[in-house]
Amino acid sequence: MYVRFDGDVHTLYPKVPDSWKNVSNFGSLPEEILRSFGFYPVVYEQPPMDPMTQERVGPVYTVGATEVTATWTNVEKGLAVVKAEQIAKLKENAREGILRDAPEYQQRNVALGILSQAEVDAVTASINGHRTVCNNAEDAVNAATTISDAIAAADVSF
Repeated sequence: MYVRFDGDVHTLYPKVPDSWKNVSNFGSLPEEILRSFGFYPVVYEQPPMDPMTQERVGPVYTVGATEVTATWTNVEKGLAVVKAEQIAKLKENAREGILRDAPEYQQRNVALGILSQAEVDAVTASINGHRTVCNNAEDAVNAATTISDAIAAADVSF
């Protein structure tokens, strides 16, 4: 990856272009000549991150003599952000559990009235079971006062 600086504006390139302005075979030129045209190789610095509690910000570009360093930093997510992510994860897991245990064709057959009452009751009980687990976990996530409590409250099986 290369970056080209033109004043305060930078443009990222996956590779050096084959031609640039009136120069053919531009990509095969030595690094020092590429730098004279403003092209620098990019070195990435990404610290380890816990995606449950942190998010990555950046990059900030630092121009060195022979390369540009792209540095990201990690910032802690707020409790509200973690709660929203955990609730979204809960709802997706509940949806997947419902579709696993009461596939769409069964739900459609219930709506069409072509199942026996026992089959309707089984499909309905399965769906309601997943909804109850999801709603209870969502209430626990919303009641959490710390990030770790919110994450733990969302750790349920469907």
